[in-house]
Amino acid sequence: MPERKAYSHTRLSQYVACPAQLGFTEAKAPQERGRPLLVGIVAHQAIEDYMTDCVARRIPSDVDAVARIMDGLSIDRKDVLPAQVDLVRAEVGRLVMDFAETYPVPMDRKLMLEQELAFTHDWQPTSWWGPQVRWRSKLDCLEVSGTQARIRDWKTGQYVPTEDEVREGGQLDRYALAVFKAFPDVTEVDCEYQYIRRRYTQAFAVHRDQAPAIQEEVEHLMAAADADDDKEAVPGPACGTCFYRMACQDYLTCDRRTATPDSTAELAALHYLLKARAKDVEAALKERLKVEGVITLPGGKKTLQYTGSTKWSIQDVQNTMGELLGLGVKLKDCWGALTLSKTKVESLLKKVWPGREGAAKRKDMLDTILKQHGVAGTENRLTLKAVKHDG
Repeated sequence: MPERKAYSHTRLSQYVACPAQLGFTEAKAPQERGRPLLVGIVAHQAIEDYMTDCVARRIPSDVDAVARIMDGLSIDRKDVLPAQVDLVRAEVGRLVMDFAETYPVPMDRKLMLEQELAFTHDWQPTSWWGPQVRWRSKLDCLEVSGTQARIRDWKTGQYVPTEDEVREGGQLDRYALAVFKAFPDVTEVDCEYQYIRRRYTQAFAVHRDQAPAIQEEVEHLMAAADADDDKEAVPGPACGTCFYRMACQDYLTCDRRTATPDSTAELAALHYLLKARAKDVEAALKERLKVEGVITLPGGKKTLQYTGSTKWSIQDVQNTMGELLGLGVKLKDCWGALTLSKTKVESLLKKVWPGREGAAKRKDMLDTILKQHGVAGTENRLTLKAVKHDG
């Protein structure tokens, strides 16, 4: 009989998306944890501090308290490098302000923040790290009052899935199952995904009579994961958000690694991630390069080295790439231009207006782009430069 391991919604989701992801997690393989993930982790702590403060003072909402909460917030994490601290703090501060202005803290129910619910294989409550633990659920915010409960899950990213995608993912359905197991009197759980940046909420209810079906699905997936000794990789859409890509040989040798982004927004996001915040991440990159030697970029055949200080905002990058695409520059050429600089923009414009006859139009458009979206002037100041990696 396969060994019974402990699972959570995250681990089951990894297994469904790509069994190798779960295998890497179980093996405690090194992760690529990008800034958006780190911002989300710190933001959850800051929101918990804000809500605790509001409850203590019996105030449903207090935007003036946000600055005080942020001043007292410690960002002492090994995965947040010193050069990233100020940037992470500023972004988290904006998220907490959005939360304070949008979501009042309830005063009529007991709040359980970052609530940990753990169960044995027969769904008896147990400690989080207990030797018999089989299932774990950690809820951002749980409220229980008599037969009613409410779960809130805070999302700090930009993406808002459709309602069908939300229900298919099953996160809060599984959390609701844990609430039914932990609180026998609860008959209905109101579930809310709160997309803080968008100030938008998706809500639905889960009733106790739905719990057996949710439990059956969870137990089926846990048994399948237990029995899967190989946990083979399945290269596909999940590769885009996988923390273990650079440790996965299947990903390193598949076509997805060198695929061209299929949209301006995705292309701009990659440029922003790799180059646009050069001033903010310079020290962080240098620290990483000291340890790792090279940093592999999406696309796989290039590595990263820092060479400048120009700062382009995400809007500047996206607008510039959009204008270049609108002028007729091919997407694959923009993708190949992993350095967004004056020189690179000029070289892309040559593809639209080549030769001496196009020089005047190139100059006018270049000046317009730099004035609107970049650094106006004649200096060729690079942001981050990608170079070919031998071997």
